[in-house]
Amino acid sequence: MNDNSSALVLLRKALEINQKAFGPSHPNLGGTCLSIGAAYNSMGDHVNALSYSEKALDILQQTLSPHHHLLAAILNNIGFAHQGLRNYSTALSYYQKALTIQQQCLPPDHTDMAGAYNNMGGCKLSVGEVDEAISYFKKALAIRQKCLHPLHPSMALVYRSMACAYIEKGDYSNAQLFLMKTIEIFQRIPQSNNDDLADIYNQMGNTYQKMENYTDALIFYRKELNIRKKNLPPDHLDHDGICIHVGRKQLVTKENSNAQRSSQTTFEMNEKSYQQAYRSVAIVYKNMGLACTKNKDYSNAHAFYQKTLELEEKFTPPDDYELSVTYSGLGTLHMALAEYSTSLSFFQKSLEIREKIFPAKHPKILKPYSNLAVLYKCMKNYSAALSFFQKALETDSNNSFENQLIRINVYSHLRDIYRLMGDNGMAMLYAQLVVNSSEDRK
Repeated sequence: MNDNSSALVLLRKALEINQKAFGPSHPNLGGTCLSIGAAYNSMGDHVNALSYSEKALDILQQTLSPHHHLLAAILNNIGFAHQGLRNYSTALSYYQKALTIQQQCLPPDHTDMAGAYNNMGGCKLSVGEVDEAISYFKKALAIRQKCLHPLHPSMALVYRSMACAYIEKGDYSNAQLFLMKTIEIFQRIPQSNNDDLADIYNQMGNTYQKMENYTDALIFYRKELNIRKKNLPPDHLDHDGICIHVGRKQLVTKENSNAQRSSQTTFEMNEKSYQQAYRSVAIVYKNMGLACTKNKDYSNAHAFYQKTLELEEKFTPPDDYELSVTYSGLGTLHMALAEYSTSLSFFQKSLEIREKIFPAKHPKILKPYSNLAVLYKCMKNYSAALSFFQKALETDSNNSFENQLIRINVYSHLRDIYRLMGDNGMAMLYAQLVVNSSEDRK
């Protein structure tokens, strides 16, 4: 049982006692409900977090001043719960209410306000309003820089937020500056969460890959891999870097049935954790495979993708999105090797999965359509290529930096196909779309 779960058990017992002693609307219950809501938010259970935070607000706003800092804390909790439920506009309104109270009852550079700005930036980033997100993150950073040491653990949160925004914007150099600051802080914190550090190494690898610096990308992916492997079970077998867990069955006897039930529960929790650990390792191998493919190191790319497949086929559901990404990567690899029939098979598998888990015209279907179109172009099947390029353009755009690049790439391919087909009018049309889209992205 983790710390949040343990605290939740104690808090709910306290709430039950207070309800019996004071009734359902006593102010003492408000603080307890607030703490329970915060615990649920930390555990990712935003529905229960919202329920208890709203109870806290109903109770405490009857007795506290409208400008009391506890009301700001409750409103922030409600906003966080809505953000977790992807109700971003609602979340933003609660964060703004919390910030208004904080501005009235706290000093102008209080760190609580930095937290509010950071949360508001997170909402803006989630809906694709990157420049506004960066504006909020800068406000959070300015406050924390005034009152905290540059290497204070709380600085890592806003540094990482800034990095995520710059990644979304396609400004990878600035993203790396903030990621390196985050790494420096995490490396100085005793017993810091290694999974968080692995996530940052992953982001660094991804940014280097976007910048076509595949050597440095692989360096950070290997750092990430070293951490991810530490979460694997102690009895895994490692054959050429491929880790496969050796499962164990528990025997239950009359004499130790209670102990064994408890042990079985722990075992099942560990199994779930180990499965996630294997999936995380698989994703690292997949990223390394992609970096090697783009670096034209096809032998190592194939080896990494095989490691990915071996893990995902054991620990990932057959219709999982990550498996579709692996199939897409293998399709790209075999297309680069001019093994078109094999490439086609993998691209079709990737598309089949995404069509099952996403609605028609979802942005996540843009990539497999584009991949199939490029493949058919390589095979000189221009009619099929045009069909899939058109499907790619008909998908909904979420205006992410990556999707913008894909669309520009689609326009470029369409320009080339129409030139090859002798249709200069259509070729000129798509050539102009390439120019216009590139200028819009600047």
